[in-house]
Amino acid sequence: MTKPTIMKVVDSNVLQCVHLNEYLAQSPTNFAVLTDYAAVEAYKAETLDMLYRSMRILSQFPKQVVILKSTPILCGLYGRRAGLQRRLIDQRQTTRFAKFCAQLAEAQRGKRSVEIPLLDHARGARLEMERLLPDADEFRAGIEKLATEFTEHEKKILAGGHQPFTERMRVKIQGDVIANAILMLRQHHRVSKMPKREELPNTFIFRYFLCRYIYAITLLIPGRVQVKKSDKLRNELVDMVFVACATYFDEGSSRWFR
Repeated sequence: MTKPTIMKVVDSNVLQCVHLNEYLAQSPTNFAVLTDYAAVEAYKAETLDMLYRSMRILSQFPKQVVILKSTPILCGLYGRRAGLQRRLIDQRQTTRFAKFCAQLAEAQRGKRSVEIPLLDHARGARLEMERLLPDADEFRAGIEKLATEFTEHEKKILAGGHQPFTERMRVKIQGDVIANAILMLRQHHRVSKMPKREELPNTFIFRYFLCRYIYAITLLIPGRVQVKKSDKLRNELVDMVFVACATYFDEGSSRWFR
């Protein structure tokens, strides 16, 4: 019997983890799925050493790596259920991943003509992470506003995780997620057509905002908002991209944390 294909979105921290090696070595039908932010976080250091370390395990299994389209492109994809996973995958980059690994090996051996473009990508990655810092500040302001919209009793329910949500909480959360996802869809330059109602939950923007909102309400604790530094919040917003992508692939441990 043919072994089923398993596809898991891997967090940046897992790229250097022994569990990733074990997972890929276990079966040729086990695939690691990479987002563009996995690349950004691998590239963002001042030198290429982090990139080399991050790609070391994957370079041993290049045919078991799936590359997703960039996040802006994912935001513009329609939500029809047929072909949902396939639309997210960048077939060209996936096919070329083995060649990329060979280029990394050349750069590591000191081939300057290969190393220079990689260093350019690294500078771009650092600029991208800096660009996201204002988003983190905006997110913090949103959390502070959200904290005023739940009662102290409701925040205790959110913090405890044991009591069921009240009807008011369910209506509010559902309404907030749908309204804000629709607003983001309308404002995003990649979205050419608004999705039908039944397609909305399959759009990347809806799933990303849902993950972001769930994370936001975990920061609401009785009496105050849990404040984090901008760079920490930015990194956790990037994590929400990983989580949103993981919802399209295998259930269970489809995204790993270390």
